Amino acid sequence: MTQAHGNIIVTFDLWCTYNTRHPSYRIYVDGLLMTGRTYVWQNPTYFVRETVPLYVSAGLHYLTIENLNPDISVFSIQNFKLNGVPAMFRHDTGKFNVDIKDLK
Repeated sequence: MTQAHGNIIVTFDLWCTYNTRHPSYRIYVDGLLMTGRTYVWQNPTYFVRETVPLYVSAGLHYLTIENLNPDISVFSIQNFKLNGVPAMFRHDTGKFNVDIKDLK
């Protein structure tokens, strides 16, 4: 039996609390580096809406935010969506599930 693969768009709001200099971070999905950035927006008014296009199989996947400056910053994810639809995201483990119906 072949496992279904397809495209999805993961979006989420990335908030950051920091002091002093602007912190940097990396986004990984299933251990693969998607992007790295420096957070230059001021809280609490602004956040970064991350958009991560993926080609994946149905099933469990892992999203990780690597904080490159943990001594000065804390990142949090809010408003997690798959293809524009709110989806369950486990903040403690970074797990999210892609259902076969989510694949395009």
